[in-house]
Amino acid sequence: MHPFPGRRAWLAVAATATASSIWFITGGAVLPFEEVLPLLVLLGMLAILYCLTSIVQLKTGGSVIMERLRLALFGYIFILIGSNVLSVFNSAVMASALPYVDANLAKADAFLRFDWISYYTAMVSDDGVSWLFGLAYDSFAYTALFSFMLFCAGGDFTRSRFLVEAFWLSALLCVVIGMFTPAEGATAFHLEDAVAPEVFATLPGTHYLDYLDRVRTAWPLTVRLQDLQGLTTFPSFHTAGSVVVACSFWRTRLFLPAALCAGVTIVATPVYGGHYLVDLLGGCAVAIASLLTLASLPSYKRLFAATGVRQDRRGCLPGRPVLQRRGATGSSVS
Repeated sequence: MHPFPGRRAWLAVAATATASSIWFITGGAVLPFEEVLPLLVLLGMLAILYCLTSIVQLKTGGSVIMERLRLALFGYIFILIGSNVLSVFNSAVMASALPYVDANLAKADAFLRFDWISYYTAMVSDDGVSWLFGLAYDSFAYTALFSFMLFCAGGDFTRSRFLVEAFWLSALLCVVIGMFTPAEGATAFHLEDAVAPEVFATLPGTHYLDYLDRVRTAWPLTVRLQDLQGLTTFPSFHTAGSVVVACSFWRTRLFLPAALCAGVTIVATPVYGGHYLVDLLGGCAVAIASLLTLASLPSYKRLFAATGVRQDRRGCLPGRPVLQRRGATGSSVS
């Protein structure tokens, strides 16, 4: 039986958790058990549901619905564990005393002739537009999760696995690179004393600043899972993740809607994520590197092929062998 999305992904999560544990062992942070308990209860419930669906599948002679539900549950378990482990790791690596590099990132934007303040002014000039782009930015994680569930519902197990692995790899790369480029973000750098537009409770792109300050100054820091924030400015993970999600739909009928959704999120990222333009370019580079790395692996090499032998979409279901068939191209996701 092979745990979804694969051994290499689970090993990467284990290695990341081990690295984070150094933060706790050295006294840099404390994670009370009551903070972990709700997550453990949820994971336990999902594990029970997974076992029940496995039993039902065996008794029904391999029900397709149960098969897809098993994949969705196993994948969601990985997503919950992986996202929390990575969020804690992000906080741990940002606890360093490295100076902020906002001035250098702003210089890079100036070199690219990007006027961040003019961009911000245009984005927040209309309340309706501001609300729409803010919604797109805040819905990023839900969009990624919905895409995974959509692949599961359509039985496209190989794509669902590819999406999860590429998404997590790009997130890990963003966190590791961001460890060496800590920054408060473009909003704090350019608009230190600005007032939030009426449509927002706080100034866009500043929601993480209080937590970032605590991570860098508090010793020890009491880690609360529900308070964890993404603290990486360069490269932008919203950009990297959006590109990954959109490209996971390549050669399906939903690629153009997915690309449009990703484009709206990326356009919103400089303002609502407090990012510089160079952060977006870095996020694109991370996404491309992650996608090309995974697409070159034998298990995914023919996933996006236009012709020839293509992997069976059931190939990565836990406990099932990888099958192959001839002729079928594209995806049935609709």
